[in-house]
Amino acid sequence: MLAHFLSTSKSLSFACCFARFYFFFSFGCDEGFFLCIMAFDRQFAICHPLHYPCIMTKQLYTGLVIFGWSCGFILFLTPLVLISQLPYCGPNIIKHFVCDPVPLMMLSCSEDTITQLTYSTFKAIFMIGTFLFILCSYALVILAVLWMPSEAGKHKTFSTCASHLAFVTCFMTPFW
Repeated sequence: MLAHFLSTSKSLSFACCFARFYFFFSFGCDEGFFLCIMAFDRQFAICHPLHYPCIMTKQLYTGLVIFGWSCGFILFLTPLVLISQLPYCGPNIIKHFVCDPVPLMMLSCSEDTITQLTYSTFKAIFMIGTFLFILCSYALVILAVLWMPSEAGKHKTFSTCASHLAFVTCFMTPFW
């Protein structure tokens, strides 16, 4: 990106644009999955503190990390393949910094509503699904905290969740 910013031609090949598009959005999917995994970890640690060390083992953590990375990279192959199969014939100029899917689909010679619908559905399911998972996890955390007898325990629990909630808010807000 820095080399492109400093170059005088300001052009990208189609392959570079699709590579940038794939990695940018697959890392975003990875981020969403890791936020879900972190919310699950916090919820499990707060709601089941005595069972936490027995169930959250190194093998489970490793499996969750592999799941988070692989899902982001595998799931975003579908929109990439669909958009790359569109016919492109005109002046392929995108007036955007990021090779975003919508401008790429607009460059196509034909309007493929199936690809547009698939991409929009994929994006909506991912964003709503991760948001609802995190929301449900924290709803269970709030219910567990409300049942705590001591104010110090409630404060400590909320303070451990505050940083994660702040990051989730920063990650999800631009999409809504």
